[in-house]
Amino acid sequence: MTNPWGIQVAEVLQNLEGWQGSKLLVRKVENGDFDETSVQLSATDFMQNQPTMDGYISPYVIRLQGDGEVIMDSMTADLPMSSYEIAMGEVYNVDIDNNMIHLRTDRGDYTITKVQ
Repeated sequence: MTNPWGIQVAEVLQNLEGWQGSKLLVRKVENGDFDETSVQLSATDFMQNQPTMDGYISPYVIRLQGDGEVIMDSMTADLPMSSYEIAMGEVYNVDIDNNMIHLRTDRGDYTITKVQ
């Protein structure tokens, strides 16, 4: 599937594929809100969505598949669909390290860390 960021997304997906079977911690900052989610990564997809008139649905998504939990204060809740989606309208920056990926998109900042 073609995408407007070419090599950046390919590198992210390649790293994530190498992390399959690992536990990941995803930290997202969006509009001043901070969210944390853990995912036991079983697979990764890059998907293109149909455009919407209001732009609410992001045109591209990286989906991390696997069981996981949303971490809230001192509580956790299971991921409802056994997957976590990273919305990608525009990608401004990608940094990849051995155990960390940082994405800055028009929707927010995402830090994905391999913890196990």
